[in-house]
Amino acid sequence: MLKPNTLRRQIERWLNEKRGLCYCDDCIAQALDRAPRRHVQDVTSRLGVCERGFCKYRGKCTACGNATVVTAFSGMWV
Repeated sequence: MLKPNTLRRQIERWLNEKRGLCYCDDCIAQALDRAPRRHVQDVTSRLGVCERGFCKYRGKCTACGNATVVTAFSGMWV
């Protein structure tokens, strides 16, 4: 099981690599070697509210095509 900070960094890096595209928590969890979806949702919720460049909103997931809540990164990552 991944530690919360490790998962957060993985999600940040993964979304940075796909800058401008949006993904649902299910697809992020699957892409990150089946990280627990609940943990992914906790991280993306915090990123979408607290971190510059990240946003969480209702949209269409780039990977699965479902209309749901998605997370995207469009800013400068440090």
